[in-house]
Amino acid sequence: MRRYPVIIKEKKKKEVKRSPVIVKSAKKAKRKKKIKRYPASSSGPLIISYVDPTEDPQGFRESTKEAMKSFAEAISTEAGWIENLTESPSDVGFAPSVLYPYQKAHMSNYNKYRWMNKSRQIGASFGFSCEGLAKCHLLDHYTKIFVSYNQEEANEKINYARSLYESLPFKYQRKLTVDRVTALEFEKRTVGGRRCITRLISHPQRAVRGKGGNVDVDLDEFAHFTWDTKIYVAAVPVITRGFGQITVGSSPLGRLGLHWQIGEDRKRYPTYSRQNIFWWECPVFVNNYGNLHFAEVQKKAPLMSTEERVLTYGSEAIIQAYYSSILEDFQQEYELRPFDERESYYPIDLIKSCTFEKLRGIVEISEDDSYGDNPEQIKPVHPGLEYKIYDTINELARDIQRGKVSKFLYGGYDVGRHENTSELTILEEIRDSDNFQMIRLSLTGRNMEFEAQRQLLDKAFKFLPIRKLSIDSTGMGKDLGEYIKKRYRSRVDCVDFNNQNKQDMCVNIKIRMEDQMIGYPSDKDLIRQIHSIKREISQTNQVRFNAEKSRTHHGDKFWSLALSSVSGSPIQRLRAFITPKVEVVSQTANVIVLDERRKFPKNKDIFILPSGIEKPPMHIDSLGATILKIGR
Repeated sequence: MRRYPVIIKEKKKKEVKRSPVIVKSAKKAKRKKKIKRYPASSSGPLIISYVDPTEDPQGFRESTKEAMKSFAEAISTEAGWIENLTESPSDVGFAPSVLYPYQKAHMSNYNKYRWMNKSRQIGASFGFSCEGLAKCHLLDHYTKIFVSYNQEEANEKINYARSLYESLPFKYQRKLTVDRVTALEFEKRTVGGRRCITRLISHPQRAVRGKGGNVDVDLDEFAHFTWDTKIYVAAVPVITRGFGQITVGSSPLGRLGLHWQIGEDRKRYPTYSRQNIFWWECPVFVNNYGNLHFAEVQKKAPLMSTEERVLTYGSEAIIQAYYSSILEDFQQEYELRPFDERESYYPIDLIKSCTFEKLRGIVEISEDDSYGDNPEQIKPVHPGLEYKIYDTINELARDIQRGKVSKFLYGGYDVGRHENTSELTILEEIRDSDNFQMIRLSLTGRNMEFEAQRQLLDKAFKFLPIRKLSIDSTGMGKDLGEYIKKRYRSRVDCVDFNNQNKQDMCVNIKIRMEDQMIGYPSDKDLIRQIHSIKREISQTNQVRFNAEKSRTHHGDKFWSLALSSVSGSPIQRLRAFITPKVEVVSQTANVIVLDERRKFPKNKDIFILPSGIEKPPMHIDSLGATILKIGR
């Protein structure tokens, strides 16, 4: 942090008579205060001189005035306010906040409509919080609304802002009047005593309501939203009053969705400024050589292939991420190259339609509810259901005993050891809702020994009323499958992963998705693995379902989900909802008189048309013997 001189006010000293000895010592002391600056040798200590402001009061006042003026100019912008007044956590504790170039560029962009396409983990959410907190202290009337992918990410933005606020010097802190998990409110009194309010409000996906003028709306991870169109349509009118801005930012997710359309269709969305942030623009993801030659990296990296730039300029974390992912995954998450939606068996829109957020129905709040304390769910798919996933077996077992979860549980277990993860998925089948399946438990094990996997399954059967568990008994899962089958007999189904079984499981999941008869949380890793399933046709015309393999996953979460789903009741593809209706004929209704000229002879294969009605086209004669025999 820059250091600026501080004005020192000295009190007038009383005149005291001193003896010659005392005067002499005072003169010596005064001469000691005047220290000249001498050049220090490179090996010797640095000599710092002390300058008494009383020697040149006019010059000191001028220099102080200039320093304070430049400091005021520095903190008059959002980026300058953050870097000069706040502190952030670092490797050595707390240090002055430092913003990346793309964060500063975003804050200095005053366009009303802003679009951001960003790599993963580049600090975009932190930058949004910094901008909001700075504006709350620089402006008199202002509100910033964060709309995030889920509640956890919404809370994180308020945590960032609160941490920065607490690091501010007391002189620059506005009074904090509201301190909530989802909101911060600041108050300022003007010279005339007028009360000025600024606010930060953060909530998960739901329609945005107006909060007066000068409102900013940040839609973070917008491509992953379930209700992207409805939220966007509600957000645009909020910024029309005052100098409010809307930011549509996200990492890419396929070549569909409103976020992708805004970035690609410049004719339809001409008012947007567009910002792409790649991994090599983040100093944390660049190695030491790249940070020393940062300008060179920005010019040369886009011209290289993915592997070449990763190995040339990437930090250790980026290199590990590259070798732990398939090429398409890495390019979408870090290099902003979205998947081709036509390659996946499960489209993104279909996957989103079965998330808990979609099944609950869109959440709306009233105009008077400033902080969203009383949200209302509009048009839920399965009314009355509580969508909740548990973290441990004990928590799920406790709610089963309390009657909050039924005893119709079905499980799926995909065996893994070193390269693959072991995945346990437990579904609840709700009989009152046409056997709707909901994920209640999802546990991931990495590098788990087989003995630990046996203990996990034993605990699941001991504490949970699992009716049937399907386990992958192919390859390394054969021994574990035999062990579980021997202990729990008919409650276990060992499944060999062949083309036919995979096809049955994949089709079952797709049918349930299309009818919204399965539900799962909005977990990015799960959604990514479901989307990675491809349907291929071999040279022998056989259909194969496989996941794009990487070192992080082989579609393990999906296969565990598919195994648990197929363990439950079979899905009924054609579900007819017939409601008998009895209608009363109105007395004023027109009665249509039957034309007696229509005759249906019993001994003929065709009927006689009444006069005045023309015969149908030629195809009536070409049907021949296939004409229905009417009247027989």
